[in-house]
Amino acid sequence: MSDEVVLREQARHAISTGRLPRRRPERMWGGPGNGSICAVCGRPVNRDEMGFDLEFAPEARRSSAVNHEFHVRCFAAWELERDSPETADKVSNGNAQRLRPSSGDATIYARERDHFKPRGPE
Repeated sequence: MSDEVVLREQARHAISTGRLPRRRPERMWGGPGNGSICAVCGRPVNRDEMGFDLEFAPEARRSSAVNHEFHVRCFAAWELERDSPETADKVSNGNAQRLRPSSGDATIYARERDHFKPRGPE
């Protein structure tokens, strides 16, 4: 299985089990990792890796915001699965663990490229 297939499967599972929300974060930071555990793959985001810290507003049952750390590629996988209508339908039916990757030409690489494309003269 390719790295992308595995990461998207892990992201889909995190969404289906409620470990990660399907909604957009209220705040987001990026920079070198600090050793926190990635919410998708479960490995540390080390200082020599770029990562994201996402903050989600409190839900009804919680009194404080929730933060999740991500590797850049894991964040892209979560975003693709979060935005996928196929995932939304299948996750709501409880079948997330048996899914194949979402269809379409959206890839982790394309999502990374879109987030980090250089800004310059047009």
